[in-house]
Parts: sequence; C-alpha cells; structure tokens
Amino acid sequence: MTVALATIGITLLTGCGSDSRSDSGDSGDVSRSQFESDGKTWPLTVDSGTLACELGGRIIFTADGTTYAVNGTAKGDGSWPVIDPIWADDGSGLGLKKDIGDLIGAGQALCD
Repeated sequence: MTVALATIGITLLTGCGSDSRSDSGDSGDVSRSQFESDGKTWPLTVDSGTLACELGGRIIFTADGTTYAVNGTAKGDGSWPVIDPIWADDGSGLGLKKDIGDLIGAGQALCD
C-alpha cells in the first residue's frame, strides 16, 4: 500500500512538473505592416515576430531568436527578458516609449 501511494505521488509530481508553461491560448505572427494597416500602433524596432499567450495570461513576443516579456504578468514571472531593447522610443526626445497597448491587446486576444 505504501509503495502504491509513493508511486502515485511521484507520478503526480512528475506530471505537475512537466511543461508548466504550456500555452493557455495561442500564438501568431504579427508585423508592423499588419498593425499599421489595421490603424494600430506598432511599438517595436523590429518589423515582425511571434506573439503568444502563455499560462496565466503572460504575453510574450519572439523576434530574431529571443523571447521577451511584454506585459507585467510576463515581466513578473522572470522567465524572459523585458522587451525594452526592442521597444521603440516615441520620438519626443524625452526617453519615452511608444504605446505598447495595441500589442498587449493582440496578445490578450490570443489568451481567449
């Protein structure tokens, strides 16, 4: 009986530990031209990449082989670098960034 319970416990722990970051939504390619043709702001310095929703509403963006945390939930997770290196300045000269809301919104739509 004890061996059976131990085996069940190990099986459950192994199952819980396997890929706890599986997608809760979907992923899709996004681009500057797609956003701009829809009247949305493209806030990045790269022209395209893959946007995804990870478990728990973590919005991530992959470009040129690097995956970045886009929203606060993904940043708080600490699994991905912040998107700042590819987040475009707003052009004001004040060090402000472009509005990233449209990208986050597109990511959240993938979570649904």
